[in-house]
Amino acid sequence: MIFRRTDVSLKLYTDIRTCIKYMSPDIRKAMQYAQVMDILLPVQYSLYFTQKLFGDVLSFDNIKYLGDINAIEKEGHIIRDRWIAPHQEIGKFECDYLTRMFDYQRFAKIDLLSTEFGTRS
Repeated sequence: MIFRRTDVSLKLYTDIRTCIKYMSPDIRKAMQYAQVMDILLPVQYSLYFTQKLFGDVLSFDNIKYLGDINAIEKEGHIIRDRWIAPHQEIGKFECDYLTRMFDYQRFAKIDLLSTEFGTRS
């Protein structure tokens, strides 16, 4: 996604917001299900940044179900190979996730770790 330059999309966050606002899911149960399905981090990440972008997606009570906010913020700097080894870190961005979302020069700022795509200096 990063190499195709489609890693960040405001449209996807708008879709998440629309779904949450109109379907009003039980966030606690959603987090439990995500844990069982081994997709907890992507769900936490998606809900957290949707809330951060729009500010009206999750109530204060629901935000607590997301878990460690500092860990989610840190995750915003990490690049993972989501197809081959989803838990393996392959690079980092210098800036936080929301700054990166609106930075059209972000692809020049990737710090790749030693991988088949490049080596870290």
